[in-house]
Amino acid sequence: MSDCQEFFQRHAVGGSLSRELQQLDAEIQFAWEAVTASVHSPCSVRDDEQLARQVLDPAFFDAATGEPKPTLFEDTSSRGASTNRRQYVSDQQLHARGIERAAQATAQSTRPKTYIGFVSVGARDVRSITTELNGAPCRAFGVYDTAQESDPSHADICQLIRGRAAARSVRSQLYQLAKGTLCRPDHTQ
Repeated sequence: MSDCQEFFQRHAVGGSLSRELQQLDAEIQFAWEAVTASVHSPCSVRDDEQLARQVLDPAFFDAATGEPKPTLFEDTSSRGASTNRRQYVSDQQLHARGIERAAQATAQSTRPKTYIGFVSVGARDVRSITTELNGAPCRAFGVYDTAQESDPSHADICQLIRGRAAARSVRSQLYQLAKGTLCRPDHTQ
């Protein structure tokens, strides 16, 4: 097992993957995007891939606007935002998993959850989001293959920078990439 795989396996549980990545040098953060972070992975996430993020109501969906909420990618700063690599999963599989996920979340909560659909963002676009830190441009996000035995399409978008103002700004940019891409189970947009 590589250092990268060991790191991701150790921090996959507990909700602190992104926070732990933020403690590493940028050189390591970026290098680990080019290798597999999971023994179950088909390969590292390439720039030309599309990533799907499931949208559940009420957590990530604003019924009044019919759009995902800006908080859709809030967990990029802590545990990493779970996504699926569209190349390795069909729309039907994504929708079925989303419905199952909503049912599981409802069973563990007093508030019912409903699966709405998924949004898509390009890995290259995610990786191109930057902010200025200490007077220099800095990449804000990393995209890592975090395949699971039961889901080889799994990947995480992790925020690599610290600082509240900068973090909010880059998450807003990430949200803008996803806005307008909602794919519902009936395939309406």
